[in-house]
Amino acid sequence: MRSGLPRAQRWLAGLALGLWALACGAAPPSVLRYGMLADFPPFQIWPEGSEPGGADLEILRRLAPALGARVEPVRYTDFVALERDLRAGRLDLASSMARNAAREQVLAFSLPYALVEQAVVTRASEPTGSLVADLNGRRLATVAGYAAEANARELFPLAQRVPVASIADGLRAVQQGRADVMVEAQPVLIGSIERERLAGLRLVRTLALPSGALHFAAPKAGAAQLDSLSAALAGMGAETREFIIGRWRAEPHFARRAEPLRLDDPERALLAAQRPLNVAVVDGRLPFAVLDADGRPQGLSVDVLRAVLGRLGLALGAWRASTAADALAALQRGEVDLALGLSAVATPGHAVHVIGPYIEHPMVLLGRPGGSAWGLDQLVGRRLALPPAHFARPLIAARYPGIELVACDPLPSCVERVASGGADAALADVVTAAVLLAESPRSDVQITGTAGGLRQEHGIAVSSRHVALLPLLQRALDATVADDLLELKRRWLTRPTPAHIVRELLRRYLPWVAAVFALLIAAWWWHSRGLRREMQRTLGAQRQAERARGASERFTTFLAHEVRNSLHSVIAGAELLRSGREVPASVAGSLGDSARSTLNLLNNLLDRNRLDAGRLSLHLEPVQLGPLLRGVRAEMLPAARARQLTLNCTAPTPDPLLRVDALRVEQIARNLVANAIKYSHRGEILIEARCTPQAGDEASRCVIELRVRDQGPGIAEADQARLFERYYTAGGRTAARSGTGLGLSLCRDLAALMGGALHLESTPGRGTTALLRWTADVETEATGPAPLAADAPRRLLLVEDADVYAMLVERALGAQGYTVRVAGSLAEAQAALAAPGPPFDVVLTDLNLGDGDAQDVIAAVRARAGTGLPAIVVMSADVDPERVATLREAGAEALLQKTGDVTLLVRQLLAHVNTRPT
Repeated sequence: MRSGLPRAQRWLAGLALGLWALACGAAPPSVLRYGMLADFPPFQIWPEGSEPGGADLEILRRLAPALGARVEPVRYTDFVALERDLRAGRLDLASSMARNAAREQVLAFSLPYALVEQAVVTRASEPTGSLVADLNGRRLATVAGYAAEANARELFPLAQRVPVASIADGLRAVQQGRADVMVEAQPVLIGSIERERLAGLRLVRTLALPSGALHFAAPKAGAAQLDSLSAALAGMGAETREFIIGRWRAEPHFARRAEPLRLDDPERALLAAQRPLNVAVVDGRLPFAVLDADGRPQGLSVDVLRAVLGRLGLALGAWRASTAADALAALQRGEVDLALGLSAVATPGHAVHVIGPYIEHPMVLLGRPGGSAWGLDQLVGRRLALPPAHFARPLIAARYPGIELVACDPLPSCVERVASGGADAALADVVTAAVLLAESPRSDVQITGTAGGLRQEHGIAVSSRHVALLPLLQRALDATVADDLLELKRRWLTRPTPAHIVRELLRRYLPWVAAVFALLIAAWWWHSRGLRREMQRTLGAQRQAERARGASERFTTFLAHEVRNSLHSVIAGAELLRSGREVPASVAGSLGDSARSTLNLLNNLLDRNRLDAGRLSLHLEPVQLGPLLRGVRAEMLPAARARQLTLNCTAPTPDPLLRVDALRVEQIARNLVANAIKYSHRGEILIEARCTPQAGDEASRCVIELRVRDQGPGIAEADQARLFERYYTAGGRTAARSGTGLGLSLCRDLAALMGGALHLESTPGRGTTALLRWTADVETEATGPAPLAADAPRRLLLVEDADVYAMLVERALGAQGYTVRVAGSLAEAQAALAAPGPPFDVVLTDLNLGDGDAQDVIAAVRARAGTGLPAIVVMSADVDPERVATLREAGAEALLQKTGDVTLLVRQLLAHVNTRPT
């Protein structure tokens, strides 16, 4: 391969480099085994018996001195073998590699050094014959291992794949009719067509795909060398790389103009016998096809049809405007012969045939400003307005079954459905959408995104009565596309000149024509600005989603680690107890701490899910903050002492009875204290609360402030803004153990549920203060659980299949004067209810049992009770509002939440039983 420098300058540069290396005592350059394909122009070219070349090799050789390496090319004719040797380490480097998840497991990649579009090539003699939607039923040539093969599986799942050995072999298969199309990088296709001198082929479509980014790749062991290569590529600059690639790129080969349409005698006789053909225009709209007030047709599709029929000497009859469904029915009944505006995908059955397409446009989404529907993926679970016979219906139903399709017809009614809130988005091709918004400017609907992979294709629908005409119509359409389409598109799809506008106005006397084009340009410019903003918003959302996904994966790993550790501790403690040896009090405390930590972690996770689903509600009861906060201090004190920290609590003065959700207040306080212990290394942690009567409301409501102060290292300012993000953990803080990043986010949302707010105040080196502020009603009369009266209920049936939890509840209720009978299953509960003796005054049952559930227990109570039913109370770790309603209908009086604090559960039970009417 030749360099861009004169030979003398290259010789002098080489001599200087050699002398410098000898002077410095440098080691000879290492050998870099570089695998390259024999036939992948313009990037890799190595004909048999010749010297290697191509843009990739020239770029690599220019960068080799910076890497301290000498390039040794290794020739391959099979890409699969090349990639196999690269993965096995028998090669040091390869190029023109598309980056994907599977390859990233075993290979390292450089920064991209080129970006190329993918292109679709077919036979020039039938440029429209193979381009139906999704290449359904068409034969697609693919080379095993190439990125284009994966693209074909994803973009064209309905196509029939034809395996070929190389790109040149695939192009010959298309040329010879063994395949209909081939998809590959555009410069590779052009270079191969030129080098192989393949006539009769045409590039008919380009696709912008992520796989168009080309990288150097190496085994994982060579990642460091790829970092150096990436730095050298950046230093070379994009302009230099593009110049090198451009030198190796061949100019595209254009197929010659179509030959004149030649007809034999039978074909001429068939055409001569045809009567004038009637045409239906589906959802007519400029610039494609429309009927004016006098019924005269105009538009790009109209001119194409006229050119096609003119080549065949066929006459046009009557024109009629129609919807898609009416046009299909008219074609099947024979009322019309042809239709414009139908697609092959929207014409099921055998009564209608579609030739073409002769033009296509990308599809866009129309939605309300500020909406998040920038692609079809974002519409899953939402509503898309679409006509019943729209070509995209079967494709969307197959690829995105979660999208609810809302019927509407024609397109303007779909847009109205979006504006009125009956749908979240509508689908239209970009030209029609721009014209529609230009004709009727509005602020409540705009172009919000694109529908990747969907394109509006314009063809000519033909009734099955004219099936004999189909080959002739297709040949005439191919000739029209080759000879006339460019001029027709220029006429209808480009900005008109002032002279043209004047001529049209004088000829048609329709001043709105100029206004339509002016509005089209203005609307396109205006909405393109919005599209750019939406694309920037989309990129930001993608980055946010990637961060959230990474954080979620870290959280899952941490959760599994914590649960395993806790269970191992409990199992070890159980084994120690089973051995009969004396168990130190520290071991028992450690077991309790492990179980309590895991329970708090799981409760946080469950509450997070309930909050997201909108199923978490508050359960207000009269509570004093002092005892509640002292309980939190007692629970967290062992953990603080283990870190040599002092944990103190200051109750509010005065400390009135407040109607609050005690469980949620405890949960927030516990999470805040746990954070303070985790990130503090010395000093005191202080829990303090204050209750201030609300201004103008005297004693009926008060503002509560709960603070947790620590003397830890504080939080860096960069981390403070993100502390409330889900799963985020501050990287700069040193903790005794890692965390989930879930606690503060949950605390903030719980505070919002209580009608309050949570704030953090921190200065690096001076500690952190967490402040929870909310407002609560003051209980003017003591309505909490009063001491049990002499005639209060004493007999209680406890149905709980967790033996340890049942024992704790039994002890707590016994301390309140109850006689408790424990049933560990539904069968035992039924036996206890049927046993002779005084009836039970209270039945407390778990929601889920091993052989039944709470509803079975309630049914047994109601079946065996006399005239007076006992108080029936259900307890569960998951308080679901829907389940509460179901249990109340069955006869339960209350549903209490099970927590690790049995005292709180008993307090809630007594509050209900003592206030229950007799």
